[in-house]
Amino acid sequence: MKSQRRTWVWAGLLTAAALIVLTTGPTETQQRFRILVTNDDGIETAGIQTLAESLRSVADEVVVAPDGNRSGTSHATSGAPLVVREFRDGSRSLGYGVSGFPADAVRFGLIELGGDHGFDLVVSGINVGANVGNVSHLSGTVGAAMEAIYQGVPAIAVSQEAADTDYALAAAFVTRLVEQLERRNMMSQVPPRG
Repeated sequence: MKSQRRTWVWAGLLTAAALIVLTTGPTETQQRFRILVTNDDGIETAGIQTLAESLRSVADEVVVAPDGNRSGTSHATSGAPLVVREFRDGSRSLGYGVSGFPADAVRFGLIELGGDHGFDLVVSGINVGANVGNVSHLSGTVGAAMEAIYQGVPAIAVSQEAADTDYALAAAFVTRLVEQLERRNMMSQVPPRG
């Protein structure tokens, strides 16, 4: 009698576990992971375009960055009305260029382009030059990530010291990191702002 009761208990526990796995796994109707990609070097630079191309394999990405170089601007904002325009390379869209600073680009992207679902993550980079040590807070790349966090969205800032090298390795590393964060559902564990 006891062994039969144990069998029913185990069967019940296994059924409950299967239901939890089936109901918490991804479904066809779930939104794809969304990433806002930005930088401080400008929308047309190789670093941001290589990063965006790599991230496309694991998420839907939207590129919003300054329309020119705004390095060393930290978390500054322009305070003026922003001019936003789409940048293209032939028929291919590079994303949206913003007349302000990196923090302005992030704020614009999150508020105006987030839609109903919003963004799950902001990735800022790949910056030309390493943002390390006691001056890293001066970087516009880091400032863009700080703005995302202030807005309640997790962020990653990415830098590469050598400007003459290929960005593909750094982009691949970030893409694998994002994949792991998504797979482990780490983004949903970040407490909302407010």
